[in-house]
Amino acid sequence: DRLFSYLPYDNTPGLWEGIRFFPESAGNSIAWADIHSANTSVRCDSAADLSQPKLTLSATRIHNSAYSALQLEKCRVEAANCLLSNSGRELVAVVDGEARLVHCSLLNFYPFALRDEALVRAWSYLPEAGSAGDAAPSSGDTTRVQLDNCLLSGRANSLSPDTLSAVTKGLY
Repeated sequence: DRLFSYLPYDNTPGLWEGIRFFPESAGNSIAWADIHSANTSVRCDSAADLSQPKLTLSATRIHNSAYSALQLEKCRVEAANCLLSNSGRELVAVVDGEARLVHCSLLNFYPFALRDEALVRAWSYLPEAGSAGDAAPSSGDTTRVQLDNCLLSGRANSLSPDTLSAVTKGLY
């Protein structure tokens, strides 16, 4: 079925919730997959050990997400040779975690609504070492985003000022 003559219905964002990796799971891998038309396409929650990736993505296409293509909270994800495209908000959201993307394309030309989010957003709510800690955002170094030889393009903002300080190398 088609939504419009040029648009198959299964490419419409928000048709399903997406894939979620709960805190109990570890050592997950997705390879050669086509994940599309979800709300948040891939979501990872709270890993006990940040030294090992909770999820490894390779040669995977994540397309037309109503919210985020990849959302991480308190975990580590590694992606290589992936395409993340067209999200209603940011393509990659990292909260108190780590993301490393190698040879990935991040393209956001979301045609279904106006958007003003950055391609990549990274922020922290964990307190700095030695502080009392509350729910306010901190300036602690608990979140890391590394983009190695990645292509970034899209409408509106391309990178937020917070993300620019978190990106370590390889913006091309």
